Amino acid sequence: STLVLGDSIVRNVRMRGALTLSFPGATVVDIVDRIPNILASHPQVNRLIIHIGTNDIPKQQSELLKLDFLQLFSLLGQLQVSAFISGPTPTCRGIGRFSQLLSLNTWLSSACVSHGVGFINNFDAFWERRHLFGSNARISVRSCVSCF
Repeated sequence: STLVLGDSIVRNVRMRGALTLSFPGATVVDIVDRIPNILASHPQVNRLIIHIGTNDIPKQQSELLKLDFLQLFSLLGQLQVSAFISGPTPTCRGIGRFSQLLSLNTWLSSACVSHGVGFINNFDAFWERRHLFGSNARISVRSCVSCF
């Protein structure tokens, strides 16, 4: 079965045969710390989709964020699951944040390939599709669940 794991953006993701666990405000390190216990509680999981990293952006420490993702890749390499990173979504909340998210997306797309982890390019999927954004300028995942 599939486990969708991440911050608050995944809370309304519903997929047949999938369990969704949302941890609002979670950072990459938070998810790395939680994965072993979650998988121990759900041994039937053979596919893991992780959407994380957006809450790390305000810290403006991109090199440390990359190290956190490298720690996540290391953990994923030890697990018996097919792993996918669901990349960041574009934002309408200022050019600085947009630029940081785009930079993270670009780095993740190549880092995932290097570490044998699948990458879901949400930036391209949601780019210039304002109708998929909710009224508070956040992605309305309910309107695009199939993107996951």
